[in-house]
Amino acid sequence: MHVLLTNDDGIESTGLQVLYDALDDSGEVTVVAP
Repeated sequence: MHVLLTNDDGIESTGLQVLYDALDDSGEVTVVAP
């Protein structure tokens, strides 16, 4: 599975990091953030 995570809060956003950590073992995760 390939997941694309995006946000407008920046790469250091707590929510983005938590979501990335939760999905990381599920497949390929790509993050796009300012």
